Amino acid sequence: MLRTAAAATILALLAGASWAETLNFDNLSDGEVITGVDFSGVSFTVGSDDIQAADLVLRANNIGSPVPTGFSQDIAIESSPFTNPNPFTGTFSISGVRSVSLGLGDFGADSDSLFLTAFDGDGNTLATDTEALGAGEFSFLTLSLITTTDIASVSFGSSGAAPNSVFFDDFSFETIAVPLPAGLALLLSGLAVFGVTARRRA
Repeated sequence: MLRTAAAATILALLAGASWAETLNFDNLSDGEVITGVDFSGVSFTVGSDDIQAADLVLRANNIGSPVPTGFSQDIAIESSPFTNPNPFTGTFSISGVRSVSLGLGDFGADSDSLFLTAFDGDGNTLATDTEALGAGEFSFLTLSLITTTDIASVSFGSSGAAPNSVFFDDFSFETIAVPLPAGLALLLSGLAVFGVTARRRA
């Protein structure tokens, strides 16, 4: 019966725990398409076009450019075509997401106004973060936001002469701790007490 009490305690702790995830995409291969693929509760789209992995070292060598700094390693994500009238969209299949951050950047060919916007399930804007990436800046900048309402989706990219012509990487999100329903909490408490009592009698 001690196992019953321990199991009840573990379930109670797990049910109330927050959860965080960071996607750095470094297990992907250059050109690998990830449109609509679920990554631990979030999937990415860009209009009706594809999203794919990009080896930044390979791309930099091909165009004779420095490799952008500020990302996790070599692999980032791009749209295909690279310049796209549609921003990236990240849609969550899990509830309780209250914070999101990511890196956006490129090879510095033009200036970019970077943005990250969160929406609730009804499409209402919850929060927005923006950064300016100047021409000639070979780097990724971090955008982040925190909300008091569950985030259902995020939109991110850049505006400028070549809209949404940026890579993204290190996509992070965190859920809030979700309290147990009263009935389930009472049941788990009862199981714990029952287990302790039975152990004493033994």
